[in-house]
Amino acid sequence: MIRLERGSRLVIATHNPGKAAEFGKLLAPWAIECVAAGTLGLPAPEETAPDFAGNARIKALAAAEADAAAKPDAEALPEMLNDVERQAIQKALRETGGNRTAAARLLGMTFRQLRYRLQKLDIKP
Repeated sequence: MIRLERGSRLVIATHNPGKAAEFGKLLAPWAIECVAAGTLGLPAPEETAPDFAGNARIKALAAAEADAAAKPDAEALPEMLNDVERQAIQKALRETGGNRTAAARLLGMTFRQLRYRLQKLDIKP
Protein backbone atom coordinates (compact mmCIF):
# COMPACT_ATOMS: atom_id res chain seq x y z
CA MET A 1 0.00 0.00 0.00
CA ILE A 2 1.21 3.51 -0.82
CA ARG A 3 0.69 6.27 1.73
CA LEU A 4 0.19 9.74 0.34
CA GLU A 5 1.73 12.61 2.23
CA ARG A 6 -0.09 15.82 2.92
CA GLY A 7 0.02 18.01 -0.21
CA SER A 8 0.44 15.07 -2.62
CA ARG A 9 -1.09 14.92 -6.06
CA LEU A 10 -3.21 11.89 -6.93
CA VAL A 11 -4.04 10.99 -10.53
CA ILE A 12 -7.50 9.44 -10.74
CA ALA A 13 -7.82 6.91 -13.57
CA THR A 14 -10.74 8.60 -15.27
CA HIS A 15 -11.45 11.02 -18.06
CA ASN A 16 -14.35 12.44 -16.06
CA PRO A 17 -13.22 15.64 -14.29
CA GLY A 18 -16.34 15.49 -12.10
CA LYS A 19 -15.24 12.17 -10.63
CA ALA A 20 -11.81 13.60 -9.85
CA ALA A 21 -13.49 16.60 -8.21
CA GLU A 22 -15.57 14.28 -6.01
CA PHE A 23 -12.44 12.47 -4.85
CA GLY A 24 -10.80 15.86 -4.33
CA LYS A 25 -13.56 16.91 -1.96
CA LEU A 26 -13.19 13.68 0.01
CA LEU A 27 -9.40 14.10 0.29
CA ALA A 28 -9.37 17.89 0.79
CA PRO A 29 -8.91 17.64 4.59
CA TRP A 30 -5.53 15.99 3.90
CA ALA A 31 -4.57 18.59 1.25
CA ILE A 32 -4.38 15.94 -1.47
CA GLU A 33 -5.01 17.27 -4.97
CA CYS A 34 -6.91 14.95 -7.32
CA VAL A 35 -6.45 15.19 -11.07
CA ALA A 36 -8.31 13.30 -13.80
CA ALA A 37 -6.06 11.24 -16.08
CA GLY A 38 -7.78 12.80 -19.08
CA THR A 39 -6.59 16.29 -18.13
CA LEU A 40 -3.00 15.01 -18.32
CA GLY A 41 -3.49 13.61 -21.81
CA LEU A 42 -3.25 10.00 -20.66
CA PRO A 43 -4.96 7.44 -22.91
CA ALA A 44 -8.46 6.13 -22.22
CA PRO A 45 -8.11 2.38 -22.67
CA GLU A 46 -11.10 0.16 -23.26
CA GLU A 47 -12.33 -1.33 -19.99
CA THR A 48 -12.65 -5.02 -20.86
CA ALA A 49 -12.21 -6.63 -17.45
CA PRO A 50 -15.27 -8.08 -15.74
CA ASP A 51 -14.67 -6.18 -12.49
CA PHE A 52 -13.52 -2.84 -11.09
CA ALA A 53 -10.08 -4.13 -10.00
CA GLY A 54 -9.35 -5.55 -13.44
CA ASN A 55 -10.30 -2.30 -15.17
CA ALA A 56 -8.17 -0.35 -12.69
CA ARG A 57 -5.19 -2.54 -13.65
CA ILE A 58 -5.87 -1.90 -17.36
CA LYS A 59 -5.94 1.86 -16.77
CA ALA A 60 -2.80 1.80 -14.61
CA LEU A 61 -0.91 -0.21 -17.23
CA ALA A 62 -2.00 2.19 -20.01
CA ALA A 63 -0.84 5.17 -17.93
CA ALA A 64 2.52 3.52 -17.18
CA GLU A 65 3.06 2.69 -20.86
CA ALA A 66 2.22 6.27 -21.88
CA ASP A 67 4.68 7.59 -19.28
CA ALA A 68 7.44 5.24 -20.48
CA ALA A 69 6.82 6.19 -24.13
CA ALA A 70 7.10 9.89 -23.29
CA LYS A 71 10.55 9.51 -21.77
CA PRO A 72 13.54 9.15 -24.08
CA ASP A 73 15.50 5.92 -23.85
CA ALA A 74 18.66 6.52 -21.80
CA GLU A 75 20.77 4.73 -24.42
CA ALA A 76 19.38 6.98 -27.18
CA LEU A 77 20.15 10.22 -25.31
CA PRO A 78 23.79 10.63 -26.49
CA GLU A 79 22.72 10.27 -30.13
CA MET A 80 19.87 12.73 -29.60
CA LEU A 81 22.32 15.26 -28.16
CA ASN A 82 24.72 14.67 -31.06
CA ASP A 83 21.87 15.33 -33.51
CA VAL A 84 21.03 18.63 -31.82
CA GLU A 85 24.69 19.67 -31.77
CA ARG A 86 25.15 18.60 -35.42
CA GLN A 87 22.15 20.71 -36.50
CA ALA A 88 23.40 23.78 -34.61
CA ILE A 89 26.87 23.50 -36.14
CA GLN A 90 25.52 22.97 -39.66
CA LYS A 91 23.24 25.99 -39.27
CA ALA A 92 26.15 28.16 -38.07
CA LEU A 93 28.28 27.00 -41.01
CA ARG A 94 25.47 27.86 -43.46
CA GLU A 95 24.99 31.29 -41.89
CA THR A 96 28.70 32.05 -42.15
CA GLY A 97 29.15 30.67 -45.66
CA GLY A 98 31.31 27.81 -44.37
CA ASN A 99 33.71 30.08 -42.46
CA ARG A 100 34.67 27.90 -39.48
CA THR A 101 36.21 30.73 -37.45
CA ALA A 102 33.04 32.81 -37.75
CA ALA A 103 30.85 29.75 -37.09
CA ALA A 104 32.81 28.98 -33.91
CA ARG A 105 32.39 32.59 -32.75
CA LEU A 106 28.65 32.40 -33.51
CA LEU A 107 28.37 29.20 -31.45
CA GLY A 108 30.36 30.68 -28.55
CA MET A 109 33.29 28.28 -28.81
CA THR A 110 36.88 28.37 -29.95
CA PHE A 111 37.99 27.32 -33.42
CA ARG A 112 39.72 24.27 -31.91
CA GLN A 113 36.54 23.23 -30.10
CA LEU A 114 34.59 23.50 -33.33
CA ARG A 115 37.24 21.54 -35.23
CA TYR A 116 37.05 18.76 -32.61
CA ARG A 117 33.25 18.63 -32.87
CA LEU A 118 33.36 18.59 -36.67
CA GLN A 119 35.59 15.50 -36.49
CA LYS A 120 33.58 13.87 -33.69
CA LEU A 121 30.26 14.37 -35.47
CA ASP A 122 31.71 13.62 -38.93
CA ILE A 123 30.63 16.98 -40.38
CA LYS A 124 32.29 18.04 -43.62
CA PRO A 125 32.34 21.87 -43.85
